[in-house]
Amino acid sequence: MSLRSETSAGQAGSGTAGLSDTKWMKFGNNRVWQVGSDGSIEGLVMVPGYEDLDDIEARNDAVSEAVTGSIVGLMGFSVTHIGGGMVRFGGSVEELLNSEDGEEVPLPIDVHGKDFLVFLAMQYGLLNIEAEHAVSAMGDEYEQEIVIQLANGRELRSRCTDAGCDYVRICIGGLELAYWVEDEWQQAPAEVMGALIGAMMNSRERANLND
Repeated sequence: MSLRSETSAGQAGSGTAGLSDTKWMKFGNNRVWQVGSDGSIEGLVMVPGYEDLDDIEARNDAVSEAVTGSIVGLMGFSVTHIGGGMVRFGGSVEELLNSEDGEEVPLPIDVHGKDFLVFLAMQYGLLNIEAEHAVSAMGDEYEQEIVIQLANGRELRSRCTDAGCDYVRICIGGLELAYWVEDEWQQAPAEVMGALIGAMMNSRERANLND
């Protein structure tokens, strides 16, 4: 678990923190990412076996394949390993977008369509309600936040001042999955605390908890 501070802009159909003039696209491996007009891309991806790979080239190939479905799909990129195979990345898919070599070219996808919700839920281990919330919260912006990075890629975010915290939200990959304001936890502290702890877990972790 790590702690950092940053300003956040929720991902939207156009414009997000770190990228400009963006649109959502579906890649050949059914991953959905926001892509800038210049081919820039950033996000969070699970790379199975990442920690067991012995060299940088193998790790980079694995990240590129996890993001785009091709070991040559992601170029000029950087990665930060969060833990457990979860990797934060940034790079370019410009060559893939203009590919004429038989690579499956990413296609735009409607964020309000059912397919988008399905792909998003599979990609990040989301409940349906979390995927729906992520879409509805796109474009919301927040001032300087305290960010607690969880090992599963999710983040607990809040704005804390000398007067305390007036909201808390759970995010992943720039997407907001759940949000509570101070009035809610004042009125129903046990319920909000239970929901908050639940939202900090992905679907696989919830399933293991119930076994």
